[in-house]
Amino acid sequence: MLARLAVIGGGAAGLAAAYYAERAGLEVSVLEASPRFGGKIFSLSGDGFVVEAGPDSFPATPGVLELARELNLTHNLLSPCPNPNPSYLLYKGKTLALPDVPPVQLPWSIGPLLSPAGRLRLAFERFVGQAADPDEGLEPFIRRRFGDEAWSILARPLSHAVYGANPADLSVRSAFSGLWEREQKSAAAQDPNDPKTPARPVSFPGGMGAWVKALLLHLEGKVLAGTGLEVVAISREGEAWQIFTLRGKLEAEAVIFATSAQRTARILRPIYPQATALLNQVPTLSVATVTLAFREEELPTLPGHEVILDGSYRAESFLWASKRWTGRAPEGFQLVRVNFAGEVARLGDIDLTRLAQAELERYAGDRKMPKPLASWPFRLGTVPVYQVGHGRRVAAIEDAIDRMPGVFTAGLGLKGLSLADSVREGWQAVQRALNYLALHPSQHPSTPSSTPPIAEAGHSPSS
Repeated sequence: MLARLAVIGGGAAGLAAAYYAERAGLEVSVLEASPRFGGKIFSLSGDGFVVEAGPDSFPATPGVLELARELNLTHNLLSPCPNPNPSYLLYKGKTLALPDVPPVQLPWSIGPLLSPAGRLRLAFERFVGQAADPDEGLEPFIRRRFGDEAWSILARPLSHAVYGANPADLSVRSAFSGLWEREQKSAAAQDPNDPKTPARPVSFPGGMGAWVKALLLHLEGKVLAGTGLEVVAISREGEAWQIFTLRGKLEAEAVIFATSAQRTARILRPIYPQATALLNQVPTLSVATVTLAFREEELPTLPGHEVILDGSYRAESFLWASKRWTGRAPEGFQLVRVNFAGEVARLGDIDLTRLAQAELERYAGDRKMPKPLASWPFRLGTVPVYQVGHGRRVAAIEDAIDRMPGVFTAGLGLKGLSLADSVREGWQAVQRALNYLALHPSQHPSTPSSTPPIAEAGHSPSS
């Protein structure tokens, strides 16, 4: 059969694209390779626990809140539980309370954590000029503007904000655009008159999975969608794209890739090796989480909502999930999530769970951690790392994709990793597809062909 638009990937960006395309009146098919929709957004509920596999919140930007309102999700948004010092940093054997500000504002807020010499150096930040290279690395940026001592404290919190990537490799412009933009606006990276405040994090009582369920409920009966449908190749025939899965074929006038850069590269390899080479140049980082349940009375006192660990640990951080959000554990119990990044995140479930417990026991020291009552390990695949040169790589990828008529991308995770980024990228991809389809009106009525409907190979959105 012929669809006006095929969306490859049923994660956050793919579902957002399907929503906006259906709302615009397009016939849409969504093909998801894994057994479920939602990508890294996945919540488990049972016995009073709500466990998040991946993101536990999203930034409440206007765009994502507008879509949440349309999905009837804004009436019960959760804010983090109040805590004067929600985040802590393990630094030189001490647990330091971090200022309760977004990562982009941290450099100007760490004065109390610095030595007198470090605070004096921080005071000179406003007299530091702009870098000669517009794509500066995070480490030279922080050292140049705020000093060496500030860098030694900020390296781990800032890398934690982007899934634990090596902070020395990160591009300020791509990974921390707020810092870069501030430097462009004034001689000092800090502009005290800048009213722009990063959006607050929010979540849902039933976990982030509520977002996926609401989208699927809206799309039910309106969009043809299926899971377990891994796209293995596409080819251009006439004015349409042939999309091949292991279970069948679909024709579409336009295609949106809402998959990872690596999966997109594999699909395009037979027909577009140049784009494949560019996509494969994007470095990635494996990520995983392990959530452990404990009896509250047996747990030692733990600070704040999370502790960001130093480089001597194999874990990146501990998150006291049920202290950050209400309703995540039944009364008398607590959930602790251990976050991993890098090669260690590739361990099997048993080894990863044992390591998570060992890391907690090491941190607790004499306070002694009890044995967990239950555990939930999740390996979440990879995320792109925004290293120096990332902007140029993305521009080259976009230029290559633009050479394919009727093919568009919903970010591929290359322009932000939050739900708000996914919603924005899904919307923008649909706008580009609509413009293309307006210039290339359909020459083929949507009539059934000998190929069975793709939904027969997977599941409807309601499943």
